[in-house]
Amino acid sequence: MNILTSPVHTSPNPTLIQAINWESNALTITCQSGKVIEFCPVSFFEYMEISKAITLNEVLMYNPLLINRIK
Repeated sequence: MNILTSPVHTSPNPTLIQAINWESNALTITCQSGKVIEFCPVSFFEYMEISKAITLNEVLMYNPLLINRIK
């Protein structure tokens, strides 16, 4: 299976993002549900692209490899 072309498994009910913070190469996403997810390492350029996301699904669709970097 090619990881670059494999489908991204996302939830049918999108999780809305309340805040996205980037500090010391760590990305913290706070969802409106109260769930907090931290990814590390994340470059500043990845953060700039991810900061446009409205839902957690959009973040994972941007870079499915982020799921491997959950701290």
